[in-house]
Amino acid sequence: MILLQSFFEKTLLIFVVVKLSQPVPTLMPRNVKLSLIKDEMVKYLKHPSYKKSVLLYSKQGYFLSIADDGKIYGTHDGFSPDAQLEVQSFGVNFKRIRKPGSWYLSIDKNGAVKAENDPKNETLFQEVIDKEGWAIYRNDLTGYLLAFNKNGKLQQNLKSSKVKNKAKFLLLSSFSSGGKKQKA
Repeated sequence: MILLQSFFEKTLLIFVVVKLSQPVPTLMPRNVKLSLIKDEMVKYLKHPSYKKSVLLYSKQGYFLSIADDGKIYGTHDGFSPDAQLEVQSFGVNFKRIRKPGSWYLSIDKNGAVKAENDPKNETLFQEVIDKEGWAIYRNDLTGYLLAFNKNGKLQQNLKSSKVKNKAKFLLLSSFSSGGKKQKA
């Protein structure tokens, strides 16, 4: 009995070491679709597992911002109240991005980035972290990527499997100064 238990412990240890020594993929393969919308898990999308106040900083140098009227744009001002966003997490990889208390970020079936009043299926994004630590947000329903051009305008209809700098973001913890610049 002890010999059998020892065999299983060694086998489990070897399995864990082999699994952990394999490289972790940075992006999902194109033929694998990990989706919450098409699964039974849709019922779990009403209540996030956590919420966090953040700034989304693009590798192009802009903060993602949502105005009170629902306009989505990029700004260099991280202290702007429009740049203060909330990320809601649904499991490990699925996120919703919103302006606290109002608009949800979405990408429609034509690839247009827009704001929605309610948390619809178009507002759910799959977050993938690349090997450099940048986050890539792919709309779970439409497959389009959230991205900025070099001039700070939102890139529409980006569905590339080869992700460039325009679709990479850092998730920075937000401050709570009421949208006012803090004195140095």
